Amino acid sequence: MQQVQQHFHGLDALINVAGGFRWETIEGRRSCDLGFDVSNERAHCRNGCRMAALTHLKKAEAGRIINIAAGAASKASLGMGAYAAAKSGVMRLTEALAEELKDQRITVNAIMPSIIDPREPPRYA
Repeated sequence: MQQVQQHFHGLDALINVAGGFRWETIEGRRSCDLGFDVSNERAHCRNGCRMAALTHLKKAEAGRIINIAAGAASKASLGMGAYAAAKSGVMRLTEALAEELKDQRITVNAIMPSIIDPREPPRYA
């Protein structure tokens, strides 16, 4: 973040994109795997926000943080338990940060895309 700030003479926004998906039922997973997924997703998001928001975005006239969650944060499907739990954590972190930073001119939002499969070509109506 320091290098970005120095190169661009400021930082106006941060977009947090982290995660991965592995289809597995909760029953089929080792319990430590579930905890790792949830902790890892939140840690990436939290650390990126803390580094940017607390040191650089406060200097901007109006800072922005955009966290990428997923539709699974609202509704999980079969085999998506760990992923949904991780993305739900991102949503709750986004809500908490929005409240915490609103008086400091920093807006915090999340984007919740649906399933994106890079193997499928786009379909147009």
